[in-house]
Amino acid sequence: MYLYNISVRQSHHSNQCTMNFFFISILRFSIVIIAVFLFGCFESDEYVMMPTPNLYLQSTANSFAAVPPALRNSRADILYVTDRLPEVSSALGARYGHHRSRYMSYGISEVEFGKGLTWDELVQASCGRTREQRIALRVTRIDEAGRFPETPATMMVVDGDIVESPKNVAARKEADERFKIFLTRQLVRSSSKEVLLYIHGFNTGFEEPLQSVAELWHFMGRTALPISYSWPASKRGITGYAYDRESGEFTVYHLKQLLRLLGSCPDVACVNILTHSRGGDIVADALRELNIQMRASGEDPRILLKINTVMLAAPDFDIEVASQRITAERLWQVANHSVIYVSSQDRELRKASWVFNSASRFGELSPSDLEVDELALLQKNSRIQIIDAHIAGTGKDTHEYFKTNPAVSSDVILVLRDHRDPGSSHGRPLISHNDTFWEIYENYSEKQLDQAKR
Repeated sequence: MYLYNISVRQSHHSNQCTMNFFFISILRFSIVIIAVFLFGCFESDEYVMMPTPNLYLQSTANSFAAVPPALRNSRADILYVTDRLPEVSSALGARYGHHRSRYMSYGISEVEFGKGLTWDELVQASCGRTREQRIALRVTRIDEAGRFPETPATMMVVDGDIVESPKNVAARKEADERFKIFLTRQLVRSSSKEVLLYIHGFNTGFEEPLQSVAELWHFMGRTALPISYSWPASKRGITGYAYDRESGEFTVYHLKQLLRLLGSCPDVACVNILTHSRGGDIVADALRELNIQMRASGEDPRILLKINTVMLAAPDFDIEVASQRITAERLWQVANHSVIYVSSQDRELRKASWVFNSASRFGELSPSDLEVDELALLQKNSRIQIIDAHIAGTGKDTHEYFKTNPAVSSDVILVLRDHRDPGSSHGRPLISHNDTFWEIYENYSEKQLDQAKR
Protein backbone atom coordinates (compact mmCIF):
# COMPACT_ATOMS: atom_id res chain seq x y z
CA MET A 1 0.00 0.00 0.00
CA TYR A 2 2.83 2.33 0.93
CA LEU A 3 4.58 1.59 -2.34
CA TYR A 4 1.30 2.13 -4.19
CA ASN A 5 0.87 5.58 -2.58
CA ILE A 6 4.44 6.48 -3.49
CA SER A 7 3.80 5.33 -7.03
CA VAL A 8 0.59 7.35 -7.23
CA ARG A 9 2.30 10.46 -5.83
CA GLN A 10 5.20 10.03 -8.26
CA SER A 11 2.80 9.57 -11.15
CA HIS A 12 0.85 12.63 -10.06
CA HIS A 13 4.08 14.62 -9.71
CA SER A 14 5.21 13.46 -13.14
CA ASN A 15 1.89 14.47 -14.69
CA GLN A 16 2.04 17.81 -12.91
CA CYS A 17 5.58 18.42 -14.21
CA THR A 18 4.42 17.52 -17.72
CA MET A 19 1.51 19.94 -17.45
CA ASN A 20 3.75 22.68 -16.05
CA PHE A 21 6.23 22.14 -18.87
CA PHE A 22 3.37 22.28 -21.36
CA PHE A 23 1.99 25.55 -20.00
CA ILE A 24 5.47 27.07 -19.73
CA SER A 25 6.13 26.10 -23.34
CA ILE A 26 2.83 27.65 -24.41
CA LEU A 27 3.65 30.80 -22.45
CA ARG A 28 7.09 31.06 -24.03
CA PHE A 29 5.64 30.47 -27.47
CA SER A 30 3.02 33.17 -26.88
CA ILE A 31 5.66 35.64 -25.75
CA VAL A 32 7.72 34.93 -28.85
CA ILE A 33 4.71 35.29 -31.11
CA ILE A 34 3.74 38.58 -29.48
CA ALA A 35 7.29 39.85 -29.88
CA VAL A 36 7.37 38.79 -33.51
CA PHE A 37 4.00 40.38 -34.12
CA LEU A 38 5.36 43.70 -32.88
CA PHE A 39 8.17 44.02 -35.41
CA GLY A 40 8.30 44.25 -39.18
CA CYS A 41 6.69 46.39 -41.81
CA PHE A 42 3.09 47.29 -41.12
CA GLU A 43 0.63 48.64 -43.63
CA SER A 44 -1.45 51.54 -42.34
CA ASP A 45 -4.75 52.88 -43.63
CA GLU A 46 -3.09 56.06 -44.94
CA TYR A 47 0.27 56.15 -46.66
CA VAL A 48 1.80 59.61 -46.42
CA MET A 49 4.56 60.73 -48.80
CA MET A 50 8.07 60.43 -47.38
CA PRO A 51 9.88 63.54 -46.08
CA THR A 52 11.77 65.57 -48.64
CA PRO A 53 15.34 64.24 -49.00
CA ASN A 54 18.03 66.68 -47.90
CA LEU A 55 19.21 66.77 -51.51
CA TYR A 56 16.35 69.10 -52.42
CA LEU A 57 16.12 71.31 -49.35
CA GLN A 58 18.99 73.69 -50.08
CA SER A 59 19.04 73.54 -53.84
CA THR A 60 18.07 76.71 -55.70
CA ALA A 61 17.53 74.81 -58.95
CA ASN A 62 14.29 73.08 -59.87
CA SER A 63 15.19 69.47 -59.14
CA PHE A 64 12.30 68.22 -61.27
CA ALA A 65 12.94 70.41 -64.34
CA ALA A 66 14.33 67.45 -66.29
CA VAL A 67 11.18 65.32 -65.86
CA PRO A 68 9.68 64.63 -69.32
CA PRO A 69 6.44 66.59 -69.97
CA ALA A 70 4.41 63.36 -70.26
CA LEU A 71 5.32 62.45 -66.66
CA ARG A 72 4.63 65.87 -65.13
CA ASN A 73 1.51 64.98 -63.19
CA SER A 74 0.51 63.78 -59.74
CA ARG A 75 0.33 60.11 -60.74
CA ALA A 76 2.74 57.20 -61.03
CA ASP A 77 2.19 54.14 -63.18
CA ILE A 78 3.94 51.26 -61.42
CA LEU A 79 4.58 47.93 -63.09
CA TYR A 80 3.94 45.06 -60.68
CA VAL A 81 4.81 41.38 -60.62
CA THR A 82 3.37 39.16 -57.90
CA ASP A 83 2.88 35.56 -56.85
CA ARG A 84 0.06 36.49 -54.50
CA LEU A 85 -3.14 34.65 -55.32
CA PRO A 86 -5.72 36.92 -57.00
CA GLU A 87 -8.88 37.58 -55.02
CA VAL A 88 -12.29 38.84 -56.11
CA SER A 89 -11.84 41.99 -58.19
CA SER A 90 -12.54 45.30 -56.46
CA ALA A 91 -13.48 48.76 -57.65
CA LEU A 92 -9.77 49.37 -58.28
CA GLY A 93 -9.52 46.38 -60.60
CA ALA A 94 -7.50 43.28 -59.72
CA ARG A 95 -6.98 42.47 -56.05
CA TYR A 96 -4.28 40.32 -54.42
CA GLY A 97 -4.17 39.01 -50.86
CA HIS A 98 -1.66 37.06 -48.79
CA HIS A 99 -2.35 33.59 -50.21
CA ARG A 100 0.35 32.00 -52.38
CA SER A 101 -0.08 31.49 -56.08
CA ARG A 102 1.74 28.87 -58.16
CA TYR A 103 1.92 31.37 -61.02
CA MET A 104 3.04 34.99 -61.31
CA SER A 105 0.72 37.78 -62.43
CA TYR A 106 1.81 41.14 -63.76
CA GLY A 107 0.26 44.44 -64.72
CA ILE A 108 0.12 48.18 -64.12
CA SER A 109 -1.04 49.99 -61.02
CA GLU A 110 -1.73 53.71 -60.78
CA VAL A 111 -0.67 55.55 -57.62
CA GLU A 112 -1.97 59.09 -57.00
CA PHE A 113 -0.09 61.72 -54.97
CA GLY A 114 -2.62 63.69 -52.92
CA LYS A 115 -6.01 64.51 -54.36
CA GLY A 116 -6.33 66.85 -57.30
CA LEU A 117 -2.76 68.19 -56.96
CA THR A 118 -1.24 69.95 -59.94
CA TRP A 119 2.33 69.14 -60.99
CA ASP A 120 3.57 72.51 -59.72
CA GLU A 121 1.92 71.92 -56.34
CA LEU A 122 3.49 68.47 -56.07
CA VAL A 123 6.94 69.82 -56.98
CA GLN A 124 6.64 72.60 -54.40
CA ALA A 125 5.70 70.06 -51.72
CA SER A 126 8.53 67.78 -52.85
CA CYS A 127 11.18 70.47 -52.36
CA GLY A 128 10.14 71.93 -49.02
CA ARG A 129 11.15 71.04 -45.48
CA THR A 130 7.56 71.43 -44.31
CA ARG A 131 4.29 70.94 -46.17
CA GLU A 132 1.04 72.80 -45.83
CA GLN A 133 -0.85 69.53 -46.06
CA ARG A 134 -0.16 65.85 -45.71
CA ILE A 135 0.18 64.23 -49.12
CA ALA A 136 -1.36 60.78 -49.03
CA LEU A 137 -0.51 58.23 -51.70
CA ARG A 138 -3.44 56.16 -52.90
CA VAL A 139 -3.61 53.22 -55.27
CA THR A 140 -6.40 54.17 -57.67
CA ARG A 141 -6.20 51.43 -60.30
CA ILE A 142 -4.79 47.91 -60.68
CA ASP A 143 -4.87 46.44 -64.19
CA GLU A 144 -3.64 42.88 -64.60
CA ALA A 145 -2.01 42.39 -68.01
CA GLY A 146 -0.97 38.73 -67.97
CA ARG A 147 0.06 35.60 -66.12
CA PHE A 148 2.81 33.03 -66.35
CA PRO A 149 2.25 29.24 -66.33
CA GLU A 150 2.12 27.51 -62.95
CA THR A 151 5.21 26.15 -61.28
CA PRO A 152 6.15 23.38 -60.83
CA ALA A 153 5.53 22.74 -64.50
CA THR A 154 3.52 19.84 -65.88
CA MET A 155 5.94 16.92 -66.13
CA MET A 156 6.04 13.67 -68.07
CA VAL A 157 8.25 10.56 -68.28
CA VAL A 158 10.38 10.17 -71.42
CA ASP A 159 12.81 7.24 -71.66
CA GLY A 160 12.64 6.77 -67.93
CA ASP A 161 13.45 10.45 -67.19
CA ILE A 162 11.08 13.10 -65.80
CA VAL A 163 10.97 16.13 -68.11
CA GLU A 164 8.80 19.19 -68.65
CA SER A 165 5.97 18.51 -71.08
CA PRO A 166 6.38 20.04 -74.58
CA LYS A 167 3.03 21.78 -74.15
CA ASN A 168 4.24 23.46 -70.97
CA VAL A 169 7.57 24.43 -72.57
CA ALA A 170 5.71 26.14 -75.41
CA ALA A 171 3.35 27.92 -73.00
CA ARG A 172 6.24 29.12 -70.84
CA LYS A 173 8.20 30.50 -73.80
CA GLU A 174 5.11 32.23 -75.13
CA ALA A 175 4.40 33.80 -71.72
CA ASP A 176 8.02 34.96 -71.45
CA GLU A 177 7.83 36.67 -74.84
CA ARG A 178 4.52 38.35 -73.96
CA PHE A 179 6.05 39.74 -70.77
CA LYS A 180 9.13 41.07 -72.56
CA ILE A 181 6.91 42.79 -75.14
CA PHE A 182 4.87 44.29 -72.29
CA LEU A 183 8.07 45.38 -70.52
CA THR A 184 9.48 46.96 -73.68
CA ARG A 185 6.33 49.01 -74.13
CA GLN A 186 6.60 50.30 -70.57
CA LEU A 187 10.28 51.19 -71.03
CA VAL A 188 9.27 53.80 -73.61
CA ARG A 189 8.43 56.18 -70.73
CA SER A 190 11.84 55.65 -69.09
CA SER A 191 14.54 58.07 -70.22
CA SER A 192 17.31 55.93 -68.73
CA LYS A 193 15.98 52.49 -69.75
CA GLU A 194 16.95 51.33 -66.29
CA VAL A 195 14.73 49.23 -64.03
CA LEU A 196 14.14 50.07 -60.37
CA LEU A 197 12.97 46.82 -58.75
CA TYR A 198 11.64 47.06 -55.20
CA ILE A 199 11.11 44.00 -52.94
CA HIS A 200 9.26 44.63 -49.66
CA GLY A 201 9.54 43.11 -46.19
CA PHE A 202 7.44 41.20 -43.65
CA ASN A 203 3.75 41.86 -42.94
CA THR A 204 3.30 44.05 -45.99
CA GLY A 205 0.21 44.03 -48.16
CA PHE A 206 0.04 44.41 -51.92
CA GLU A 207 -0.50 48.18 -52.08
CA GLU A 208 2.25 49.48 -49.75
CA PRO A 209 5.17 48.41 -52.00
CA LEU A 210 3.47 50.18 -54.92
CA GLN A 211 3.34 53.38 -52.88
CA SER A 212 6.94 52.99 -51.67
CA VAL A 213 8.43 52.54 -55.12
CA ALA A 214 6.19 55.32 -56.49
CA GLU A 215 7.55 57.96 -54.10
CA LEU A 216 11.16 56.81 -54.55
CA TRP A 217 10.75 56.92 -58.33
CA HIS A 218 9.28 60.41 -58.00
CA PHE A 219 12.20 61.72 -55.92
CA MET A 220 14.68 60.05 -58.27
CA GLY A 221 13.40 62.31 -61.05
CA ARG A 222 11.05 59.80 -62.68
CA THR A 223 13.76 58.42 -64.95
CA ALA A 224 13.84 54.64 -64.37
CA LEU A 225 11.02 52.14 -64.87
CA PRO A 226 9.60 51.34 -61.39
CA ILE A 227 8.63 47.74 -60.67
CA SER A 228 7.16 46.36 -57.46
CA TYR A 229 7.79 42.66 -56.83
CA SER A 230 5.15 41.62 -54.32
CA TRP A 231 5.50 38.27 -52.56
CA PRO A 232 2.66 36.71 -50.49
CA ALA A 233 3.04 38.38 -47.08
CA SER A 234 0.72 40.07 -44.53
CA LYS A 235 -1.17 37.10 -43.14
CA ARG A 236 -2.72 38.39 -39.94
CA GLY A 237 -2.84 36.66 -36.55
CA ILE A 238 -0.31 34.98 -34.29
CA THR A 239 0.97 32.73 -37.09
CA GLY A 240 1.51 35.65 -39.46
CA TYR A 241 5.28 35.92 -39.18
CA ALA A 242 5.82 32.18 -39.59
CA TYR A 243 3.61 32.23 -42.69
CA ASP A 244 5.39 35.25 -44.16
CA ARG A 245 8.80 33.74 -43.44
CA GLU A 246 7.95 30.58 -45.39
CA SER A 247 6.31 32.65 -48.13
CA GLY A 248 9.71 34.23 -48.54
CA GLU A 249 11.15 30.80 -49.26
CA PHE A 250 8.24 29.99 -51.56
CA THR A 251 8.76 33.09 -53.71
CA VAL A 252 12.48 32.59 -54.47
CA TYR A 253 11.88 30.52 -57.63
CA HIS A 254 9.50 33.11 -59.06
CA LEU A 255 11.88 35.97 -58.28
CA LYS A 256 14.67 34.12 -60.09
CA GLN A 257 12.33 33.74 -63.06
CA LEU A 258 11.67 37.50 -63.09
CA LEU A 259 15.36 38.44 -62.75
CA ARG A 260 16.25 36.24 -65.71
CA LEU A 261 13.51 37.84 -67.81
CA LEU A 262 14.56 41.39 -66.95
CA GLY A 263 18.15 40.61 -67.88
CA SER A 264 17.13 38.97 -71.16
CA CYS A 265 15.09 41.95 -72.38
CA PRO A 266 17.25 43.76 -74.99
CA ASP A 267 15.84 47.20 -74.13
CA VAL A 268 16.72 47.03 -70.43
CA ALA A 269 19.95 48.97 -69.86
CA CYS A 270 20.45 47.67 -66.30
CA VAL A 271 18.54 46.56 -63.21
CA ASN A 272 18.84 48.23 -59.80
CA ILE A 273 17.37 46.24 -56.91
CA LEU A 274 16.21 47.83 -53.66
CA THR A 275 15.13 45.50 -50.87
CA HIS A 276 13.86 46.18 -47.38
CA SER A 277 13.93 44.01 -44.26
CA ARG A 278 12.96 40.38 -45.05
CA GLY A 279 13.11 41.25 -48.73
CA GLY A 280 16.89 41.23 -48.37
CA ASP A 281 16.85 37.57 -47.35
CA ILE A 282 14.71 36.67 -50.36
CA VAL A 283 16.95 38.51 -52.81
CA ALA A 284 20.11 37.04 -51.28
CA ASP A 285 18.66 33.54 -51.71
CA ALA A 286 17.60 34.16 -55.31
CA LEU A 287 20.92 35.70 -56.35
CA ARG A 288 22.89 33.00 -54.55
CA GLU A 289 21.10 30.25 -56.50
CA LEU A 290 21.40 32.11 -59.81
CA ASN A 291 25.09 32.71 -59.17
CA ILE A 292 25.75 29.02 -58.49
CA GLN A 293 23.72 27.86 -61.47
CA MET A 294 25.13 30.32 -63.99
CA ARG A 295 28.77 29.96 -62.98
CA ALA A 296 28.42 26.17 -63.05
CA SER A 297 27.28 26.57 -66.67
CA GLY A 298 30.24 28.79 -67.50
CA GLU A 299 28.09 31.94 -67.67
CA ASP A 300 28.68 35.35 -66.09
CA PRO A 301 25.65 36.43 -64.01
CA ARG A 302 26.65 40.10 -64.24
CA ILE A 303 26.29 39.95 -68.01
CA LEU A 304 23.12 37.86 -68.10
CA LEU A 305 21.24 39.61 -65.28
CA LYS A 306 22.45 43.18 -65.99
CA ILE A 307 22.33 44.01 -62.27
CA ASN A 308 24.17 47.23 -61.56
CA THR A 309 23.25 47.72 -57.88
CA VAL A 310 21.81 45.49 -55.19
CA MET A 311 20.76 47.59 -52.22
CA LEU A 312 19.82 45.93 -48.93
CA ALA A 313 18.12 48.36 -46.54
CA ALA A 314 17.87 47.12 -42.93
CA PRO A 315 18.24 43.46 -44.01
CA ASP A 316 16.45 41.15 -41.59
CA PHE A 317 18.33 37.87 -41.56
CA ASP A 318 20.98 36.32 -39.35
CA ILE A 319 24.44 37.84 -39.67
CA GLU A 320 26.12 34.40 -39.74
CA VAL A 321 23.79 33.32 -42.54
CA ALA A 322 24.64 36.52 -44.40
CA SER A 323 28.35 35.81 -44.02
CA GLN A 324 27.95 32.42 -45.68
CA ARG A 325 25.84 33.70 -48.55
CA ILE A 326 27.67 36.91 -49.33
CA THR A 327 31.27 36.10 -48.46
CA ALA A 328 31.66 32.34 -48.67
CA GLU A 329 29.58 32.03 -51.84
CA ARG A 330 30.86 35.26 -53.43
CA LEU A 331 27.50 36.90 -53.88
CA TRP A 332 29.21 40.20 -54.77
CA GLN A 333 30.03 38.66 -58.16
CA VAL A 334 26.42 38.95 -59.27
CA ALA A 335 26.19 42.76 -59.32
CA ASN A 336 28.50 45.66 -60.07
CA HIS A 337 27.77 47.15 -56.65
CA SER A 338 26.30 45.84 -53.39
CA VAL A 339 25.16 48.55 -50.97
CA ILE A 340 24.05 47.56 -47.47
CA TYR A 341 22.48 50.01 -45.00
CA VAL A 342 22.88 49.04 -41.36
CA SER A 343 21.97 50.68 -38.05
CA SER A 344 22.65 49.72 -34.45
CA GLN A 345 19.57 51.79 -33.55
CA ASP A 346 17.11 49.64 -35.53
CA ARG A 347 14.67 48.64 -32.80
CA GLU A 348 12.76 46.20 -34.97
CA LEU A 349 15.88 44.22 -35.84
CA ARG A 350 16.87 44.21 -32.18
CA LYS A 351 13.56 42.50 -31.41
CA ALA A 352 14.16 40.02 -34.22
CA SER A 353 17.59 39.14 -32.83
CA TRP A 354 16.01 38.38 -29.46
CA VAL A 355 13.17 36.33 -30.93
CA PHE A 356 15.46 34.12 -33.04
CA ASN A 357 18.27 34.02 -30.49
CA SER A 358 20.46 35.43 -33.23
CA ALA A 359 23.95 36.76 -32.60
CA SER A 360 22.79 39.75 -34.59
CA ARG A 361 20.74 40.58 -37.67
CA PHE A 362 22.59 41.61 -40.79
CA GLY A 363 21.00 45.06 -40.61
CA GLU A 364 22.71 45.62 -37.22
CA LEU A 365 26.18 44.85 -38.55
CA SER A 366 29.17 46.63 -37.02
CA PRO A 367 32.94 46.24 -37.65
CA SER A 368 33.26 44.23 -34.42
CA ASP A 369 31.01 41.56 -35.94
CA LEU A 370 33.52 40.82 -38.70
CA GLU A 371 36.69 38.76 -38.71
CA VAL A 372 40.01 40.38 -39.57
CA ASP A 373 40.09 38.74 -43.00
CA GLU A 374 36.54 39.91 -43.71
CA LEU A 375 37.47 43.50 -42.85
CA ALA A 376 40.51 43.20 -45.10
CA LEU A 377 38.26 41.97 -47.90
CA LEU A 378 36.01 45.02 -47.54
CA GLN A 379 39.03 47.31 -47.70
CA LYS A 380 40.07 45.82 -51.02
CA ASN A 381 36.65 45.25 -52.61
CA SER A 382 35.13 48.56 -53.71
CA ARG A 383 32.06 46.74 -55.05
CA ILE A 384 30.73 46.18 -51.51
CA GLN A 385 29.64 49.27 -49.57
CA ILE A 386 28.38 49.05 -45.99
CA ILE A 387 26.68 52.28 -44.91
CA ASP A 388 26.25 52.99 -41.19
CA ALA A 389 22.92 54.82 -40.83
CA HIS A 390 22.76 54.88 -37.03
CA ILE A 391 21.65 58.54 -37.17
CA ALA A 392 18.28 57.20 -38.27
CA GLY A 393 17.70 55.92 -34.74
CA THR A 394 16.65 59.34 -33.51
CA GLY A 395 13.13 59.10 -34.95
CA LYS A 396 10.25 56.68 -34.54
CA ASP A 397 10.67 54.95 -37.90
CA THR A 398 13.97 53.26 -37.10
CA HIS A 399 13.36 50.33 -39.46
CA GLU A 400 12.25 52.23 -42.59
CA TYR A 401 14.95 54.87 -42.41
CA PHE A 402 15.92 54.38 -46.05
CA LYS A 403 12.93 56.54 -46.98
CA THR A 404 11.83 58.26 -43.73
CA ASN A 405 15.22 59.79 -42.88
CA PRO A 406 16.05 62.68 -45.30
CA ALA A 407 19.81 62.12 -44.99
CA VAL A 408 19.62 58.39 -45.76
CA SER A 409 17.09 58.80 -48.58
CA SER A 410 19.46 61.34 -50.17
CA ASP A 411 22.23 58.76 -50.27
CA VAL A 412 19.84 56.11 -51.63
CA ILE A 413 18.94 58.46 -54.51
CA LEU A 414 22.58 59.26 -55.31
CA VAL A 415 23.31 55.53 -55.54
CA LEU A 416 20.28 54.38 -57.54
CA ARG A 417 19.82 57.42 -59.77
CA ASP A 418 23.36 58.74 -60.25
CA HIS A 419 25.39 55.57 -59.54
CA ARG A 420 27.87 57.53 -57.44
CA ASP A 421 30.63 55.88 -55.47
CA PRO A 422 31.09 56.85 -51.81
CA GLY A 423 33.40 59.72 -50.88
CA SER A 424 33.40 63.50 -51.26
CA SER A 425 35.38 63.33 -54.48
CA HIS A 426 32.47 61.47 -56.07
CA GLY A 427 29.82 63.89 -54.83
CA ARG A 428 28.63 61.50 -52.14
CA PRO A 429 30.19 62.90 -48.97
CA LEU A 430 30.10 59.98 -46.57
CA ILE A 431 32.55 59.63 -43.67
CA SER A 432 34.96 56.73 -44.02
CA HIS A 433 35.76 54.43 -41.09
CA ASN A 434 39.03 52.65 -41.80
CA ASP A 435 37.96 52.16 -45.42
CA THR A 436 35.44 49.50 -44.38
CA PHE A 437 32.20 51.16 -43.25
CA TRP A 438 30.86 54.50 -44.48
CA GLU A 439 28.83 56.72 -42.20
CA ILE A 440 25.96 59.09 -43.00
CA TYR A 441 25.74 62.26 -40.96
CA GLU A 442 22.54 64.15 -40.13
CA ASN A 443 23.11 67.23 -42.31
CA TYR A 444 24.07 65.20 -45.40
CA SER A 445 22.65 67.61 -47.96
CA GLU A 446 22.88 69.34 -51.28
CA LYS A 447 25.02 72.06 -49.72
CA GLN A 448 27.70 69.56 -48.79
CA LEU A 449 27.46 68.04 -52.26
CA ASP A 450 28.05 71.41 -53.90
CA GLN A 451 31.07 71.99 -51.68
CA ALA A 452 32.38 68.50 -52.48
CA LYS A 453 32.13 69.21 -56.22
CA ARG A 454 34.11 72.43 -55.85
